[in-house]
Amino acid sequence: MPLFMTQFSKYTKESYFLLIALFLFVGACDNPKESRTSSPEAPNEDIRFEYSMTKISERANDCSSQSCSEVIINLPTFTKGISLHETLNKRVTQNVKKNLSDLVMQDTEPDLSLTELARRFIQSHEEFKANFPESTSPWYVHIDVLVGYSTDAFVSLSVATSSYTGGAHPNSMVEYINISKKGEVIEEPDFFVSSENELKNLAEQKFRQTFDIPDSLTYADKGYLFENNEFQLTSNFGFTKAGMVFYYNSYEIAPYAMGPSVLIIPFHELNDLISQ
Repeated sequence: MPLFMTQFSKYTKESYFLLIALFLFVGACDNPKESRTSSPEAPNEDIRFEYSMTKISERANDCSSQSCSEVIINLPTFTKGISLHETLNKRVTQNVKKNLSDLVMQDTEPDLSLTELARRFIQSHEEFKANFPESTSPWYVHIDVLVGYSTDAFVSLSVATSSYTGGAHPNSMVEYINISKKGEVIEEPDFFVSSENELKNLAEQKFRQTFDIPDSLTYADKGYLFENNEFQLTSNFGFTKAGMVFYYNSYEIAPYAMGPSVLIIPFHELNDLISQ
């Protein structure tokens, strides 16, 4: 083969590979790796609010079986990535302390640690058994704090508390806490939606659909206890990857036997209401 043909072939091959490399580079720019965003349509996995889970566990000293008095707490400890992690940790701890203190049958000091409060709960049961030896049912408190959703604007936490301190049945409740990037607790949904009235109307439609209540029936017909038989949004709201959650605890709008009522509105149904 003549030299110029060999050189032409060489340059053609080099150009071909250069074109392929250029194409791949441009393609990579046009199709970047998927990134987590703060868009409600693409809930994230908590990238800005970094944390690790902390477990606190206390059990009775004479525990010889799986059935004994205990306190188990799981909560996030925010570490880095944000400037208000100390504020978040304080708010989470305060909430858990309040829930646990309400179940301790003795006076407690406000500066007690969670571990000490858990021990006080165990002591409360020991004192109760001493006064009522016929009572053999163990007491317990389980508290789980979960990070349900976060963006660069706020983080949504759920605090699930279940307990038994005697009586006919255990008690349980779930509370949502929404905290802004300024460290403020958000108590009204209008920070998220442009029209609370439209949100209420949408939520009512979703509630009837979720719990199979046709328009021909009232809430009382289905056993719900809304005041004046009119739907009301609960102030106990938060967010998960599934959407906006309104959580009605047992007894709040229905008898205990009906359990809690959990209303979830997917993000795509909120598109027209999302506030800028």
